[in-house]
Amino acid sequence: MPIFNDTKVAFADKTDAQLRKAYWMFKMIEQPALTSLGTSVLNFTVHNNFPFVTGIVKSTLFEQFCGGETREESMKVVKQLFKRGVGSIFDYSIEGKEDEETFDAVCKEIKDIVRFSVGNPAIPFIVFKPTAFGRIDLYEAVGKGAELTTSQKEEWERVVRRFDEVCALCHENDKKSW
Repeated sequence: MPIFNDTKVAFADKTDAQLRKAYWMFKMIEQPALTSLGTSVLNFTVHNNFPFVTGIVKSTLFEQFCGGETREESMKVVKQLFKRGVGSIFDYSIEGKEDEETFDAVCKEIKDIVRFSVGNPAIPFIVFKPTAFGRIDLYEAVGKGAELTTSQKEEWERVVRRFDEVCALCHENDKKSW
């Protein structure tokens, strides 16, 4: 794509040290064996609460791929990108959960993101995954046209309600959602 051919815009705010760090990180990531080993080591250290892991992740992967730990913290990066004509997307995702409390909490968080982004052209739209609002196997059953039990029908109604709440809030605030 032509918009990706001019890297001057993408890297204009990076120092030489930041560019070198990113270069070496991507060189390592493109090695499948190293990536696999790194993922295993990272999962092990996180699972076993190694104290130094957070600092390493924040200064490498997180720094490269994330704007911040909170919406407010991320705004510094959002503003820098927007000066160069690049919009940002606040993405909140939790994978593989199956309880209603989590789905409701994620719905609330996504609505908070909508409210936070209203009136900010640097955040042109919001994104959420359908599986943030309901169980994958419920989506599969509905998609296949399977006969749902009474409890599944009630559960599906809650999924639809979550969608409706987020989409209505987006519509009321002229915010696109994907």
